[in-house]
Amino acid sequence: MQGSIAVVALTTALGIAMMSFRLLLPGIILAMSGFVGAVWIYHADLLRLRLRSAGPDGATVPLPDEVRVVLILLAIAVVAPWAIFIHEMWPEKPIQRHLDNSQKERLRANLKLSSDEHYAFQINRVPSCDECEQFAEELRNFFDSIPGLRAAGGPLIFASRYPRGISFVTNGKGGVGSAKLFSAMQDAGMIPARETESQMKDGDFVVLIGRSQ
Repeated sequence: MQGSIAVVALTTALGIAMMSFRLLLPGIILAMSGFVGAVWIYHADLLRLRLRSAGPDGATVPLPDEVRVVLILLAIAVVAPWAIFIHEMWPEKPIQRHLDNSQKERLRANLKLSSDEHYAFQINRVPSCDECEQFAEELRNFFDSIPGLRAAGGPLIFASRYPRGISFVTNGKGGVGSAKLFSAMQDAGMIPARETESQMKDGDFVVLIGRSQ
């Protein structure tokens, strides 16, 4: 049984590794070959398996631990590659986020700035997320339409982590502009999470758009 354990574990691991590099068909073939090989080599033993296995005298004996391990690995060898294959071939579509009319009205009402108020900030988004960029660009265009606000930004390339949802980033000290925008976004139901970046200048603030799920 140790041979079957090694064969199934090795081929399944290599197959899943290949699938992680989007070599889906070779990966799933390799992963399944370990399953097929183990079943072919030990088919006689596996045919006798129920919840307990039959001994030489016909009496049932406890299922050996090695057999349990082989059965678990066989299950993984089937389920894991196919789960990856299905996920890659038919990925779950992200929910497309938009500002609704009620949110726009609340934001405009809370961001009526005086003629001498001007705030420039960035709306960035995590990399490799088209939906994030679409939503970020929608926000940039909307805030640009409000007198006194100027929104720019793009993909966030270097970061220690990429939070999900909407984050509001300052150096912890904040400022008048950041306080007004954060309060307006909260009132509009956007509920951004506060994040701190010590290297940012006083008064600067960034809205970060992460994945929705």
